[in-house]
Amino acid sequence: MSVSAVIVNYYTASYIPSLIEDLKNNKLVSRIVVIDNCKELTGNDNFNTILSSLDYLSLIINDQNIGFGAAINQAIEYIDTDWILLVNPDMRFSDNCIKNLLNAAKEHKTPIVGPRFFLDDQHLFRIPPATGSCAWLHAGHQYSAKYRIDAHIFSFNWIMRHERFWESKKPFFEPFLSGACILIEKDWIISRGGKIFDDRFFLYFEDTDLCISAVLDGINPLCVPDAQCVHYYDQAPSVDQAKSGYMSEAHQSFLNKYYNELDSLTLSSDKSWVDDFEIEDLGELSEAPIFKVNKDFRSKEKFFELGVNPYFVPFAQAPFKGDVFKFSDDVWKRLSKGNYFGRIRNKIKGDLNIWKWKKL
Repeated sequence: MSVSAVIVNYYTASYIPSLIEDLKNNKLVSRIVVIDNCKELTGNDNFNTILSSLDYLSLIINDQNIGFGAAINQAIEYIDTDWILLVNPDMRFSDNCIKNLLNAAKEHKTPIVGPRFFLDDQHLFRIPPATGSCAWLHAGHQYSAKYRIDAHIFSFNWIMRHERFWESKKPFFEPFLSGACILIEKDWIISRGGKIFDDRFFLYFEDTDLCISAVLDGINPLCVPDAQCVHYYDQAPSVDQAKSGYMSEAHQSFLNKYYNELDSLTLSSDKSWVDDFEIEDLGELSEAPIFKVNKDFRSKEKFFELGVNPYFVPFAQAPFKGDVFKFSDDVWKRLSKGNYFGRIRNKIKGDLNIWKWKKL
């Protein structure tokens, strides 16, 4: 079985040569298609040298940014392999990642599989499973923001999903795979009309939509635990407000597509339980803080978890030992500017400490 790798560039040219080098050294990859959504690669000498040296590397240049999903769909006519690997420029593969994805897809007879992701080269910081979307998640976020009991239950359910995601040893059903790296059977795409993604999703939720459509077709997307990647994450430059706008538009498109009769789930209360909850405020930070553990739990199994809301749905996670936790320099540097919540959690005792801060 051979694989075609598809990469969309949007001001991430510095990452693409290393990724192509990884792919070039993998015997399973027989074609690479790069779609340039910003014309950045046109005069890039480094990339042009690679392009001229690889006869199985194709470049598509768009005059403007047509969106991630539409760009991916352009690659179909260039693909002559049984399998398609969608991969972000800021991805790096662990040993045998692509091989293990292919083997799992073949063994379990599924046309769509994905790996697990780490945020750092040391494989310490675990990226959470893709959040996806459905009416339950939509309601969960809104209720959790207003009522503390719902926040506790919502958080508990996410912890259970996160632990299943990271503790499973064999391939398992995962309704929301991340489009940052996903392996898809070409024949399945052809049977669906020849498009990988729905063009209505300019950016975000196109992978959620793909997985949901697979589930509705009776297909189980699988996560493959022994296929692992490092995702350097969020490397494409963009104004935060623009990203937020794309996210909101995509989420609304998703809800309109699958829940066109969904009533508003917004509750009448304007007060948040967070206002009365003990969360240590670290203020505005330009350097990584040091998080200290209560002395009674220094010898216990514990995790540092990073979220963007006080109920930690979703959260990234790093197991650690000792009495302090600190972000590595590379992880802290890659965190976008904005508001964050952090906690140290023990499986038995639950949350030991909770902090919030704004990264400058």
